[in-house]
Amino acid sequence: ADRKLLIDSKAFVNEHRLRSWFELTTTLVAFVFIFFAILATPYWIAKGCGALVLGLIIVRLFALYHDHLHGSIFKDSQVASFVLQGVGLLLLTPPSVWRRSHDYHHKHNSKLFGADIGSFRIMTVDNYQQASKRQRLEYRLSRSCWVILSGYAVVFLWGMCLAPLILRPRKHLDAIVSLALHALACYAIYAVSGVAGVVFAFLVPMATAMAFGSYLFYIQHNFRGAKISDGDEWTHAKAAMESSSHLVTGHVLNWFTVSIGFHHIH
Repeated sequence: ADRKLLIDSKAFVNEHRLRSWFELTTTLVAFVFIFFAILATPYWIAKGCGALVLGLIIVRLFALYHDHLHGSIFKDSQVASFVLQGVGLLLLTPPSVWRRSHDYHHKHNSKLFGADIGSFRIMTVDNYQQASKRQRLEYRLSRSCWVILSGYAVVFLWGMCLAPLILRPRKHLDAIVSLALHALACYAIYAVSGVAGVVFAFLVPMATAMAFGSYLFYIQHNFRGAKISDGDEWTHAKAAMESSSHLVTGHVLNWFTVSIGFHHIH
């Protein structure tokens, strides 16, 4: 049954390249328009609302980058690859780190052991009861809402850039490029629009997008009824259909997230 499900699903993985270009181009146009509108408007409320919308557009850009690294879109396009990998670097998700952590995640998601690379840690009730007080505290902190809300610093800046760079500097040199590009963009906005520009056109959108993204990382495999298995019991199809979420949203959020809430299909 698992094999048949995987074979049958392949009929739906063909890319429509013109559609891919349309989605990427319109997203970039929306990003540029909202970005400069934030810098241009003198009204603080407009700046704040624009910052939140820009954050959601960044979520969409990240989802397109994610799909590209999976080979789902723009598999042989150097131009699109240059643009989307630039997006990944700017958003503190260097390709080398994302591939390593996310590929591992796909091969081990919803497993009891070794599942906290590229995902949030999972412990059973028995594991938690047998853990030391320090281990329990670390576990609770790692899954805290504060970690999700501070995803900019904790999940992306530290988890996706600084920690991999410290642990494996030769394998993740693009993390240096990511940090430098991120800082350069921040400085360029400051040079043009000052502190207000940095806050509303850069920091708030980034913090919004990365908190939203961190929540998506969490909800994908952490929900009531999700099944955790290990060893020979684990299969890709079983992990997808029994241990991956379907986050039901409206059409608007589906657009901003590129329907990534259908995580069981992904």
